[in-house]
Amino acid sequence: MEKIKHTADEAKSIEDKLVRKGFSVEVSVDDEYFKLMLGRTPICADSANSDLYDTTLALATFNEILEQIDAPKRWIGVVSAAIARGYHPEHPQEADQTLIDAEKYIIDEVPFEYRSFAIVSDFWDNFNGRSATITWYDEDGECCLDSSQVIAGDWNQRSYYRRLEDGKLEEVDSVFRNDKDVYMYLDTVVTSKGEVVTLLA
Repeated sequence: MEKIKHTADEAKSIEDKLVRKGFSVEVSVDDEYFKLMLGRTPICADSANSDLYDTTLALATFNEILEQIDAPKRWIGVVSAAIARGYHPEHPQEADQTLIDAEKYIIDEVPFEYRSFAIVSDFWDNFNGRSATITWYDEDGECCLDSSQVIAGDWNQRSYYRRLEDGKLEEVDSVFRNDKDVYMYLDTVVTSKGEVVTLLA
């Protein structure tokens, strides 16, 4: 049976009904199926998925993916930044996993000495001896970390960094943990602008 050829107008009609802004819909090169795009990069473009060959089913498929994205501004920002660095999203794949992979890709691409850092001043207020609740937002107000366990229970197994006069960080032994210019490592996050930030307390 011959497959139906689709048009750019049909793709645009699907795009207009997407539950998240910032994404577009295109028709495949052979005009047979639809692709969900972030910029020029496909997010869902699986030629083996028969649903993508139908306008109604393609819309439902794309919206199912997009509804998984709780913080679209951060998701688009991080994934776009990773793509700009050479990341290629796998598809089909859960939206959460795409974000995780994009974050990891960016972190792996940025050496420690080129990362910025932030001191989480209220970390110790929430610390109970074994774990702490930490929520950290970037400059756009996007939540980059929401965790209840970011450090080892044994202080000797944690990592410590000294803040140098030039603003850089230098890893030091745990024996220096009580020095005023020494901070404990919490986590590494990626902001909605794709910046890698080392969190310390």
